Formats: sequence, C-alpha cells, structure tokens
Amino acid sequence: MTKGLKVFTSNRLEILADELAQISRVPLELPFQPEFVVVQSQGMARWLSLQLAERNAICANYKFPFPNAFAHLIFKACWPELPPEPDSRLDVLVWRVMHHLPSLLGELAFLDLSRYLSDSSDSRKLFQLSKKIAWLFDQYLVYRPELIELWDTGGEAHWQAELWRTVAQDFKSPHSATLRKELFQRISSPGLNFPRLPERISVFGVSALPPF
Repeated sequence: MTKGLKVFTSNRLEILADELAQISRVPLELPFQPEFVVVQSQGMARWLSLQLAERNAICANYKFPFPNAFAHLIFKACWPELPPEPDSRLDVLVWRVMHHLPSLLGELAFLDLSRYLSDSSDSRKLFQLSKKIAWLFDQYLVYRPELIELWDTGGEAHWQAELWRTVAQDFKSPHSATLRKELFQRISSPGLNFPRLPERISVFGVSALPPF
C-alpha cells in the first residue's frame, strides 16, 4: 500500500465520497482491522456510510470517530494505560463541575456565581450553569491548552482557574492538554514508532480544526 498524506478537495461531498470509496476498496493488511474515517457529526457518519454502501455494495467494519475521540486514539497509541475514554470528556465534566461548584461559592472569587445561585431551591439552575462552564472548559482544552497548563501550575486566581483546579483533582489520568504537550515532545524524538495506530486513516468533510 502506498503510504503518505493525500488531500482531495471538492465543493461537492458526493465527489469526495467517490474518492473515499475508491480508496477503501484497497484492502488493509489485517483483514479484521477497522477502517477509520474521522468526521465532525453523527449526521455526516450516517450519510457517508450510506454513500459507501451504495458505491461498494457494503459498508462494514468502519469507525467514524469525532476529532477529539481520534486524538485520544493517538494518545492511547503512545500510552496504552490510558482509559478508553478521557476523564475530562464533556459529559463527565458537567457532573464534576456540578459536584464541586456549591462548595466553592463561599470564596470571594465566586461572589458573582454565589449571587446567581442564591436561590438553592431549584437545582436546574445549578445544572444549567455547570453545563455552560463544562462546555467552556472543554473548549479551552481543545483551543487554548496553554491556558489549561497555566492553571494546572497554579497560574491565575479567578473563579474559572480555581474551579478547574478543583475539578481536575478528580481526574485519574492526564487530560488532553497535558498529553498534547508530551506527545509533541515524543514525536520530535528520533526513531519514534506508533505500532498501535490504524493502518489507514481518512478525514472526511472536516472544514475546520483547532491547530492541534
């Protein structure tokens, strides 16, 4: 199999699906290894699976990870001891924030949040706020990992930094900002090998990605 990076561009997804179908007809060396196609939405994964089935008569043993999940796959190729899913994923962050936030409301840095949550009779308000904060932390991990690294080392004392440090104490494995930094150090070393990475990886219809 010819190795390397190939880029196909078009203003029509059907043309890109034609190219991917043609590429995936070339069998992988290991017959039971899945075909990895990185996409940005479940809708795109469903549409693409139908397009591939139409062109190749079948679409089986495909995996359609989102970019974050694919990044974690790369991390696990370097550190097999990592859990199947990161501790810092968004759906878990929401509940970690909701668990720790009430205990911090007495601190001066959290005065505005304390006023906002002064009516404790309805926990929906706490959940909605925790969801927004968790989403913000998730965006920082993806787009501003250097800020998360600063907070991890004690930098800044506003409520976001304090809350992040409290939440991060629950993580049983390094989060993506830390792994990203260590990965860059690793790939700059000579003789690096990634034996656990998929043989072939396609990225389909992703119009924009964070720098990492």
